[in-house]
Amino acid sequence: MRRKANSTPTETEIKLLVQPGDLTGLRHHPLLRPAFGKSVKSRLNAVYYDDRHRTLRERGLTLRVRQMGKQRIQTIKALNGSDPARRAEWETEIKGARPDLSKAAGTALEPLLEKKVRGPLEPVFETRIARTAFPLHFGRSDIVVALDQGKIDTGRASLPISEVELELTRGKLADLFQLALRLNESVPLKLSYATKSARGYALVEGRTGGGAIANDLHLPARIPAAQGFRLIAHECLRHLVDNFPGVAHGDAEALHQLRVAIRRLRTAISLFRDVVAGEETQAIAAELRWLREVTGPARDLDVFIDEVIAPIRDQHRQDKSINALYQHLRRRRLKSYAEAREALMSMRCRELVLRIATWAEVGQWRANTDALARARQRRPIEAHAAEQLRKLRRRIRKEGRALSGLDDAARHKLRVEVKKLRYATEFFASLFATKRARKRRRAFTGALREFQEALGALNDVAVRKSLSAEIANRVGPRYFDQESGRARIFVAGLVAGHQEAQVADLLGDAKKTYARFRAAKSFWKATPPATARPARAPRAKKPRRQAARRSAPKKST
Repeated sequence: MRRKANSTPTETEIKLLVQPGDLTGLRHHPLLRPAFGKSVKSRLNAVYYDDRHRTLRERGLTLRVRQMGKQRIQTIKALNGSDPARRAEWETEIKGARPDLSKAAGTALEPLLEKKVRGPLEPVFETRIARTAFPLHFGRSDIVVALDQGKIDTGRASLPISEVELELTRGKLADLFQLALRLNESVPLKLSYATKSARGYALVEGRTGGGAIANDLHLPARIPAAQGFRLIAHECLRHLVDNFPGVAHGDAEALHQLRVAIRRLRTAISLFRDVVAGEETQAIAAELRWLREVTGPARDLDVFIDEVIAPIRDQHRQDKSINALYQHLRRRRLKSYAEAREALMSMRCRELVLRIATWAEVGQWRANTDALARARQRRPIEAHAAEQLRKLRRRIRKEGRALSGLDDAARHKLRVEVKKLRYATEFFASLFATKRARKRRRAFTGALREFQEALGALNDVAVRKSLSAEIANRVGPRYFDQESGRARIFVAGLVAGHQEAQVADLLGDAKKTYARFRAAKSFWKATPPATARPARAPRAKKPRRQAARRSAPKKST
């Protein structure tokens, strides 16, 4: 949808990845077939420009020149805060093949041209797309459906493109996600928050297979808590789906980041539980637990093999039985990755992603008629954030006092709470942006990070001991022969003993980092609260009779 809000035209669209062979099936989908007769085919060749320092990309801007027949259209796009489905967009027709910067007046690019852009703008990559587009009325919205097939080309590498774009021209964003859910019932579709420009930059920089990290959130001040949750949920979902391709290729960092994204989304639901409460929310939380559990074994084996077994193998290169154990664990890891990949490619997971996006927009919680629930949704995000940060900090400080006496399970529970607070500080950081708040936040998050790492090291010990015990208890020729069995027990005992020897030192580190965390000042107190303290009532005036009596002359006696 292109509309003017504060003189800034806005584009609202979502992208769905699809296999090339399924594009034909989409054309015959019952929802699309009646409108397909109005389709228009076109070839869209576009060149994207930036300086050699990638200044535009760093500022969330894209600049392209697209050729459409004899026309050349210059397009400037800018991220719209933290809303991944909406972008500011300025389009203008130009005469030449290169950008015409005189047409950038009044756009987000203009402020960068004089001081920020270093050096001339140069081509970075090109997209060549065959598009079939047609209008569709769905729900209460008017939507342009575009079926795109082509590639991104950097000159040295290329990447195929096969996707469906759903662009809103009038109506609600939720209808785009609901349409995607309906289409996904017959054709496998994968929601993607990555634009063509983002994929182009990733191809140029060789980042197509690595792990995608979480982006900084910039929540607008004074927005309702419900709107704040919506933006946070979409960013967590973007972080999740951007790592699907890496996990499919067996990338360990992508798997790690995918699990971080799951935890962040579960944390967001927990932080806003009074805002989004309901059966639908519970069902989504349960599905996220499933996704976490099905990807857990592969991650545990990644860490166990790389940080424990591989160093032992390096010290005993000639030991056949230890090498056999190492190869056995690698096979288990491959199997675990295959199971994780199968889960991510399943109908269950594709539907879950689209359901989460739809739920964030128009879930049952948005239609809650309970007065208290509505009040919580309308509450300013700053007030909600400060309350949640305060509660988590108080809980961690209380549980951390008994750190020495906690068993593995209780320490793991405390670590989960610390992670929640860490993610919460990242979600809400932009809301407390005074100089004093930023200084306190750096100190607070530094202490919190150290405490989390100390608890994480203790948790790693517990996980490794558990895996070692599992290895030692496996019997029978299915797993090891007699010689390998001795090595298995030897290595399991070696690992367990080595891990147990670290506990005392790690627990000491945890106590020290807890003390630093406890002493760190809360950064959300550095900003005035959303609701000002009521003014002190003026002193009541004394009755006139008393004042008159005091001022009257004394009678002589």
